[in-house]
Amino acid sequence: DGLISDEPELAFWDALPTTWDESRFLDGRIGEFAVVARRRGTDWFVGILHSGAVPRTYELPLDFLTDGPPATATVYTDDPGLATRTRVAITTRAVRRGERLSIPLQAQGGAAVRITRVAP
Repeated sequence: DGLISDEPELAFWDALPTTWDESRFLDGRIGEFAVVARRRGTDWFVGILHSGAVPRTYELPLDFLTDGPPATATVYTDDPGLATRTRVAITTRAVRRGERLSIPLQAQGGAAVRITRVAP
């Protein structure tokens, strides 16, 4: 029907701020990919664009996080194998500063990541 309904990935857009405390370019190569992180308070939002013709896995270094309690990373990725209308996979895991987060990227696709602190 083409209308936006109750896709679970809309939670990312609901949480996305309109102003930021900090923005960082994390990685990229012209014509291949770009990784940008933006922070509001203790929450980070990371966008990854992949313009390559073949799928790849990107290892996101979490060095930009501060030390402290674990955080929760919610990762939104394209997944053409899903039988949903939007074909967006959502995974969640605990993360800490210094770790790497493996993110699968489809050809000419991307990913979004929301990292929030777990309350102590």
